[in-house]
Amino acid sequence: TQYLPKTTSPILFLEEDNFAGSYFDVEFDRNLESVLQQPAFEQVRGFLFGMLPKGEEFATIREITLKKPQLQNVPIIYGADFGHTLPLATIPIGGVAKLKATDQETSIQIEYR
Repeated sequence: TQYLPKTTSPILFLEEDNFAGSYFDVEFDRNLESVLQQPAFEQVRGFLFGMLPKGEEFATIREITLKKPQLQNVPIIYGADFGHTLPLATIPIGGVAKLKATDQETSIQIEYR
């Protein structure tokens, strides 16, 4: 939208709290696809998915993200400590973040300015 802030090499922090009903996978896929179709997506350098509500698993989200060709070379971390769960972290728009995601290690470092 017109409200998308101007960024350089952004890391997207996404959360999902709507696991009600049998249409979750369709809705999540559609929402993610709308993000991937944004012109600024080419600059995205990583994704972090916030923790899910208690008892929910990342299997569906992982399955959908792995099928997206646009995400094949983008590091993704699932289950970061932010979102609609506790602990609840506030992530400022415009901070500086460094993301590391390998098969052996994942980390995120955020500097608030």
